[in-house]
Amino acid sequence: DCVSYQACTRVWKTLPSMTTGRYEHSSLCVDNKLYIIGGKSSETYMLNTAETLDLKANKWTSLRLLPRAVLSPFVLIASEKLFVLGGSESNSKYLCENYEHLPDLNVWQPRALMPNECRGGSAVSLHSNIYVVGGETKVCMQYSPSTDQWSMLAKPQLDHWRGPACVLNSKIIVCGG
Repeated sequence: DCVSYQACTRVWKTLPSMTTGRYEHSSLCVDNKLYIIGGKSSETYMLNTAETLDLKANKWTSLRLLPRAVLSPFVLIASEKLFVLGGSESNSKYLCENYEHLPDLNVWQPRALMPNECRGGSAVSLHSNIYVVGGETKVCMQYSPSTDQWSMLAKPQLDHWRGPACVLNSKIIVCGG
């Protein structure tokens, strides 16, 4: 199920049900569209599905299937493009895949693999680049969509496990974890 909270009226509103019920998925809301990527529909069935809810039309649309099933990937917009990176295929196998969604063709274009997995980290977009930070191995990687290349950067000083990261005033803020 999907719901939205109307802060001005303090009321919860029910949205149309997702095409496929799921958990351990990732989501992103941008330009009045809610993207839902991957996850599980049951304890034993992982999903390679992706769908988007047009919040103006209140209608779900299925995107092309992802090349593989994935749990809790990083999902973000960089250079006005949708990217799905990392995630896992189990509690012990983490992924380095990187896919860009090409909306005109409705396909997932494989891009350069992340140089390291990022188990329990976060990802943000800053100045048209993607940064994957933290996690069990304390990584900091920068991806340039324009060149399809990754760079390894200085590792974070503190542990960061499943805590959020965000961008504020052109700085990446890593919180808790």
